[in-house]
Amino acid sequence: MAQPPAPIGRELHDILDQAERVARSRDERPSTAHALLVLLRTHGLAAQLMRDRRVTEEGLKKAMSLADPEPKDLLAEAGERARRVATDCGSASAGPLHFLIAAAQLPP
Repeated sequence: MAQPPAPIGRELHDILDQAERVARSRDERPSTAHALLVLLRTHGLAAQLMRDRRVTEEGLKKAMSLADPEPKDLLAEAGERARRVATDCGSASAGPLHFLIAAAQLPP
């Protein structure tokens, strides 16, 4: 029998909440890009991986302005995928690194 997905951990929950606030302040629908923008501002391993690959806040904002709007449920799908990634890794809850992995696996 399949194991249920791990819950969203506190750190990822806070990132997703902040992403929603950032999107609303810009009069936009929350998206995975907003979550990645907030994640990039943190000090964890996922943010460091992004910075190591030369992802910058300015570059991410520019990409957000040029990209077509993502499908409505993509952020929720990324959250669910993060929960499954966490479960597959044996983690008790989904965190920012699980979300980054999940976001990288989303269709373009």
